[in-house]
Amino acid sequence: MTPFLQQAIADRKLGLALHYPLLHAAVIGLGAKRTLEFGAGGSTRVILDALPPGGEHFSISTETRTQLEERHGIALDRPGWTHFCGLSDSFRWGGLGPLDLVLHDGSHAAEVVAADIAWVWPLLKRFGLLLVHDTQHSYVGAQMREG
Repeated sequence: MTPFLQQAIADRKLGLALHYPLLHAAVIGLGAKRTLEFGAGGSTRVILDALPPGGEHFSISTETRTQLEERHGIALDRPGWTHFCGLSDSFRWGGLGPLDLVLHDGSHAAEVVAADIAWVWPLLKRFGLLLVHDTQHSYVGAQMREG
């Protein structure tokens, strides 16, 4: 278990803290080499820590790499990490696949979630894993489930 993961479990203010061990284990358990994340933050760091050497992680969020480094301690020059800054509909291209694991923790608008999933589904490897966060959230859960 990485020091960041240990800190996340101990410090509940880190958001997805209780989901981090599952995410870390999923990347390792799948032997994931290519992953995609809608949204970026602490989960980005967890995925990057779990990827094997030569693995690739892609993230899409409205935060810049510099903002992610400042807020979440992700090194700007982290090998294997490509970050797209902007809205997900600006980065929907087929050259990203095949993907072993996808985490959707970006927009919570039903139509955006539906479009993101429709775009990424064909890029997911057979037996790949698609994780959608916040489906049971008290404020945005209904929109996430609708999407």
